[in-house]
Amino acid sequence: MTSEYFSPRALRGLNRIGDMLIPGDAGLPSFSEYGCSEKVDDLVAYAPAEDIATLNTVLAVMAVAPTAVLRWLIERMT
Repeated sequence: MTSEYFSPRALRGLNRIGDMLIPGDAGLPSFSEYGCSEKVDDLVAYAPAEDIATLNTVLAVMAVAPTAVLRWLIERMT
């Protein structure tokens, strides 16, 4: 999958976080299996360029961050 706004690493980070929040079970697909990240360009098309650039960086870091750190972040956000 390619994006007009996000790097491949950022898309991996998005899928990684998405799969932690929506892991899929009981016959339902996970975030990445459903292809949710394919719609990200539609969601950010009208966002300010600076916000998109910042999100790109954050998602890229999430692609390589340890799983324990991501779980900790998710716990703090929910």
